[in-house]
Amino acid sequence: MPGATGVHAGPGLANEGGMTIPIAHTLVDRVTEYRLADYPLLTIGRFSYINEFARIVYYGLKSPVRIGNFSSIAANVTFFPRTGHHPEWLTTYPIEWLPWDSAVPKPPHPGSADDAEIVVGSDVWIGDGARLLPGVTIGDGAVIGAGAVVTKDVPPYAVFVGNPGRVVRQRFAQPEIDFLLAARWWDLSTATVARLAPLIAAADVGALKRELAKLSGPGALAAFVPGRAVVNLRQGAWMSGGRRAAKLRRSLRKRLDSLRRFFGAAP
Repeated sequence: MPGATGVHAGPGLANEGGMTIPIAHTLVDRVTEYRLADYPLLTIGRFSYINEFARIVYYGLKSPVRIGNFSSIAANVTFFPRTGHHPEWLTTYPIEWLPWDSAVPKPPHPGSADDAEIVVGSDVWIGDGARLLPGVTIGDGAVIGAGAVVTKDVPPYAVFVGNPGRVVRQRFAQPEIDFLLAARWWDLSTATVARLAPLIAAADVGALKRELAKLSGPGALAAFVPGRAVVNLRQGAWMSGGRRAAKLRRSLRKRLDSLRRFFGAAP
């Protein structure tokens, strides 16, 4: 149910078949898929959240956004899974929307391919007002600065800022990044993550490596298979901005309090 996860979507007509959908998501220990008009709109992993409110520009085509586990998406982030303009034409205007001779085939829509999905990895932090363009992949552990425009793939554990966006540094040395990508702590069971939380909330990669070595018994570090929920969003089923934001804040606060109690009680 949308209310249970804190997701609210309200499309506003942008152009022929296009709409901008504000969307927010609070913390839940499962993978959630949001669908609109029988199309996948967003899949978001366990414990990831989207603040109030990100936006997905939706054109009714297959344009999914996929977000991994334990990722943090700030307010006002915009996802553009499709574009409606051809910079290689003589005009960038979507002139194919005008009355068209039915005997002449229309040019293909620039977003009609199925290879332009936006993929955000796990443990990614995207700052306020960032914009993600079609087809980009953001690697695990990356940081996207506030207001950045992402037009190309971002490597894992890179810090990416600016317009035009660029990588300014890596968060860790490459051997440490290689270890973190192999460890994939975000795929472990919730109980194991709770045990590792004091080490994850620190900068000592070696300490995490030593602790994981202690847990390396049979099945101890097996990937956790979370539950999955599908939410069908109804066009127009949304609250006013003020009520919607207040409800999301209350829900997010409760989730964060629950997480603090859970991780604080971990052995």
